[in-house]
Amino acid sequence: MAKVSLKKKPKVRAPVRRRTGLAGAPTDSWNGFKYYVHTEVDPKEIAKITRDWIRKNFKKESSFLLSGPAYAYTLFSHVAATIHWQEINGEFPENWDAKRCLDSFVERLREQCSRKASSAADSDAKALPSVSPAVRMQRKTDNFIADVEGVIDEFPDTFESDFNMYNELTRIEAAFATAKAVYEKYLPLQEELRELIEDKPSDLVESYGMMKINQRKKFKAFVDGIVSDAEKYMNKKRAVRQVKPKVRTADKQVAKMQYAKENKDYKIASINPVSIVGAQRVFVFNVKYRRLTEYVSNSSNGFEVKGTTLQNINMEESNQLTLRKPENILTVVQSGTAREIRQKINSLTTKPSKPNGRINTDTIIMRTFNK
Repeated sequence: MAKVSLKKKPKVRAPVRRRTGLAGAPTDSWNGFKYYVHTEVDPKEIAKITRDWIRKNFKKESSFLLSGPAYAYTLFSHVAATIHWQEINGEFPENWDAKRCLDSFVERLREQCSRKASSAADSDAKALPSVSPAVRMQRKTDNFIADVEGVIDEFPDTFESDFNMYNELTRIEAAFATAKAVYEKYLPLQEELRELIEDKPSDLVESYGMMKINQRKKFKAFVDGIVSDAEKYMNKKRAVRQVKPKVRTADKQVAKMQYAKENKDYKIASINPVSIVGAQRVFVFNVKYRRLTEYVSNSSNGFEVKGTTLQNINMEESNQLTLRKPENILTVVQSGTAREIRQKINSLTTKPSKPNGRINTDTIIMRTFNK
């Protein structure tokens, strides 16, 4: 009788579950590890790494250092990455000063904890005289700028940052004055960096000697974003200010008008549509088709509105253009004079077309002029 060979059935292994969070971080290089922590690790886990490190290394003042605002422990992912990379005895590249990174973080954290404690003490001191709204506004602005200073100081450590000025101003519902203070504070720094890169004066080159040319450009781009976003936020606050109706029926004329109140992609907001009634010139922008339209009235009484359509339009002088790069002109439309806007439009090579006068939910009402 022939022997029958019995083959063993291969063992079926259970699928290995993909490791996530910090446990799944690559450890073959510092840059890869740091990027993974920045993009894949949850803020709660980043906060835990940072807080545990504070408890371990600052036992005497840990209670104080752990009393800061919640965002102070999650905003800088590279700090958590530096802490963990040290704990696993990872090797840092020559251009990464881990000690400076952590010392700077602790110094800034002390300032944030002190401000929070001072603010709490002020609110508890009922016997003290009440603070005027102007003083409260100034304090809030000073605290915000102090936090921005910390972000800018940290930027040369990595020449990377996910900080977004427009989003931060929106998050705290900042007043126009706060955005203006930020804009005016960093405008000189923006100009200094422009001179450094374009004109290269010897004194500035020496001052920024620790940065390579490409790092200087990254630093300038970061500051450009801060200044630009502050200006865009200012324009947004101007646009949403209340406007009193020019005539009694103006609010009724625009009651059924449908328009886009705000667009976050272009960081623009509509002005009050009541401003259209009686105006001689109106600029609107269709965010879906990137069309900028200039309406000119043919009546001495200005525009009127019927439903969602403008009335009294001079079709000979009214035009619309499709913008290839809307960001380059929208800021001018928001804050420039009618002449400056006209000069900017005339510099474009796009062929104009005639508008239809209708306003819809994709339309941002940007500016009105009385002449």
